[in-house]
Amino acid sequence: MITGIQITKAANDDLLNSFWLLDSEKGEARCIVAKAGFAEDEVVAVSKLGDIEYREVPVEVKPEVRVEGGQHLNVNVLRRETLEDAVKHPEKISAADHPCIRLCSSL
Repeated sequence: MITGIQITKAANDDLLNSFWLLDSEKGEARCIVAKAGFAEDEVVAVSKLGDIEYREVPVEVKPEVRVEGGQHLNVNVLRRETLEDAVKHPEKISAADHPCIRLCSSL
């Protein structure tokens, strides 16, 4: 379980008023912010914090949604008559080399 804490008393002055996330299952602490001595997002064993007192702070964990890459499909739906007219009269289409002309004529 993850618990958010603010250290209120510590032998190491750099830890005073720092914020951490404690993972009780792994016995680890992740630094959120500290005066010095610890980098943001640094993970250390809880024992490395030494003798500390702290107060719990509310933590809200939201699921992270990661989207990498993806595809896009653009479909234009036309009546058969419209497609046949485009094949017969390509000058009506703004781009004479439009893929629709080549596709429709082979249908």
